[in-house]
Amino acid sequence: MRKFWGELLLLLALFGIAISTEKASSTNMFQFPATPAATSTAQSCERGNDTGGLAISADGKFLLAIYSDSEARLWDFATGELLHHFLDPSHEFSTFVSFSPDNKYAVTSGVKGTILWDVQTGVKHHTFEGDLQDDRTIVSFSSDSEYLFTGGAEGIRMWSVQTGQLVSFFHGFLQTANGIFPSVSSDGKYALTMDDNTQTWQVWDTHSGAKLHTFKTSSDATTGFSPDSQSILINDYGLTLWNIATYQLIRTIDPEPDDRTWQFSPDGRYLLTRDLVGKVVLWDMHTNRRLHTFMLLDHPFPYLFLSDCNRLLLPAETPFSATEASHFEGQILIWDIQADRSTGGFLNTDLVPPSIAAPNPDQWIAVNAYDGLQLLDVQTGKEIRTYR
Repeated sequence: MRKFWGELLLLLALFGIAISTEKASSTNMFQFPATPAATSTAQSCERGNDTGGLAISADGKFLLAIYSDSEARLWDFATGELLHHFLDPSHEFSTFVSFSPDNKYAVTSGVKGTILWDVQTGVKHHTFEGDLQDDRTIVSFSSDSEYLFTGGAEGIRMWSVQTGQLVSFFHGFLQTANGIFPSVSSDGKYALTMDDNTQTWQVWDTHSGAKLHTFKTSSDATTGFSPDSQSILINDYGLTLWNIATYQLIRTIDPEPDDRTWQFSPDGRYLLTRDLVGKVVLWDMHTNRRLHTFMLLDHPFPYLFLSDCNRLLLPAETPFSATEASHFEGQILIWDIQADRSTGGFLNTDLVPPSIAAPNPDQWIAVNAYDGLQLLDVQTGKEIRTYR
């Protein structure tokens, strides 16, 4: 029912709250200027956002992308040199690629499992299996790169990056592929899983394995963490924000029930929500104000916050009729949030990128488009180079 490009997750209006201390199971090329290393994407928009099929390492040195059903490729971002083929015919890298925060490992995840690769040598480091891998799968690292989290309908597994051993299993149970995702906070300290049997969302402490809290919701509720890992967003009979330390309601963002997905800006200042008909609402999380409503319908281009977190790269609104058309489908806009207007953009009718990353989102973006992996100039949309 729900699916949002980049990173994506979370929400409710609750019926009740139950607290538990139950333990989890332990068990020749164009030369680019140097890209500054990112700080924490939970606090800064310095590198914008990455989405599932394409990733750039935190130090800006490597570019990783899904290349085919069973192959991912790693390039030197600055020189365009192809460094490694991550190839395993027994796995399908059709869903997700990423880097560890320390830039030592690349991860590829598909329907048959998750593989950790050594960035320097290209050698397979570990294979993580045992999850029900489907379109709800989440893969993320702890902020210290010591642990990898994988998850699906069964719950979330926490693995040691060094040994490949299972550290903890946080139980969940999802009966249907309805777009509901388990999630892990950006600092790796908390996990959220859904139990269809009890219609509850469970908050786990990943270090102790303790179940910290239970939110009673409907079976269609979605939840997720804020970028700073301090609060939980819940969408059920309304859109609400909850304090992760006290589990008290901070505020109701939108009291209206709606079937929607959402995306935070990396600094947590703004929230984008999208409903089933393609209406996208931009919210100010500091003031709780609805800043702008975009009608994007079924446009597949993901939304990208630029480096100051006050601008968006997004598709032009799809007009309902020719007389209402101020922009046309295929035009990519730079939207100034403070000015509440477009300040630039480019027209590219051939580009419909399913994946996007921004090593320097004020100058260029990398897109995994249907016709190849490209680096584009943000202002003009012109291709700088293609990675092969």
